[in-house]
Amino acid sequence: MANVTDTGYPNLSVLANWSASDAYATDGYGVAPTGFLARSRDGALVAGTFTGTFDGSPLSAGTHDLVVNRGSSVVTVHQPLGPDTQLAVRLPSSWQAGRPVHATVLGPDGNSRGTVDGTIQNGRFVFTCAGPLPGIPAPTYRISTG
Repeated sequence: MANVTDTGYPNLSVLANWSASDAYATDGYGVAPTGFLARSRDGALVAGTFTGTFDGSPLSAGTHDLVVNRGSSVVTVHQPLGPDTQLAVRLPSSWQAGRPVHATVLGPDGNSRGTVDGTIQNGRFVFTCAGPLPGIPAPTYRISTG
């Protein structure tokens, strides 16, 4: 793997793309030039700097810093840097087909700012994930079953 370093720890792996011009694709993730992909061994945490695809689903043009934390009944998503993008995230493991999914937008203080619409496609919640605006941090999304 030219220009790529993959370092493993007991519960975490970190892949760094050292290329200044080329993305690196692995396991459905497009790791942006000079970006990284960090994943917990159990898949509960995925974070990195992505372009093109995230977990096999397309992203809008540009570079997206994303942090996805999966629990058994809740998934949180945050995009601290990058433009708005359509994002498809795997639903919590407790979700069963036909059960409702709730997606809440959280402000920087952790309080609810309302809900976000999305669809369920192939066991994933697909929604528009907003990036930050000038002077306004990006929201965090809380996706839960219920």
